[in-house]
Amino acid sequence: MKEIAIIGDAQFALGFRLAGVRKVFETEDAEKVLEELLEDTAVGLVIISEKAKDSLSYKMQMKMEKIISPVTVVVGRTGSDDDLRRMIKKSIGVDM
Repeated sequence: MKEIAIIGDAQFALGFRLAGVRKVFETEDAEKVLEELLEDTAVGLVIISEKAKDSLSYKMQMKMEKIISPVTVVVGRTGSDDDLRRMIKKSIGVDM
């Protein structure tokens, strides 16, 4: 079974820690952590805060959007249900 990884600040990560997610990264260097997670075959889903995503270089943001596995989902105030639906369809090939 693939793991879930979280990237964000302490407040963002708290709920995921309480839910039992083990790979939680509270970091200022989201780019380095994301690069490592994209290479980790054990990770199937990366959830990244909008603030952490905004700190990424343009090149890393494009890589994050194009890569098929792991699926990356940005959680924040501007995300929409359509964005999440697109990510799920990209991941499993079925429109929810």
